[in-house]
Amino acid sequence: MGDLSPEDKKLISVINKIYAKTRAKELHWEPSADPNLLGLKLPDYTVSISRAPEIEGSPESFNLTISNGEGLVIQELSSYPAEKGGFTNMKDLFDQARRYAFDINGALDELVEELDEMSRGKS
Repeated sequence: MGDLSPEDKKLISVINKIYAKTRAKELHWEPSADPNLLGLKLPDYTVSISRAPEIEGSPESFNLTISNGEGLVIQELSSYPAEKGGFTNMKDLFDQARRYAFDINGALDELVEELDEMSRGKS
């Protein structure tokens, strides 16, 4: 894991657990007013993941933030140091959280239903 501090190693471990539980649909990610920011409320902490879209000369990046009950940021990790620490799934974590937060699967099902109803109405 290179020259990561003990805190960074613990943070990578925490992110791996969050990722596994997100993939298993065990965590309730919530959308925010900003489509590039998702939140996860835990009993004593709030975790958020944000996406910085690709801009000229700078690739898309992600940032995970952990805040305490008072809203004070206690730890933060962006995709590049996370990758150096062995966690290469920041984009997938964001995508999985986004799917849950916006219930994309449910929305697509509803859209198919609406389109089918429109077709039936014209026949």
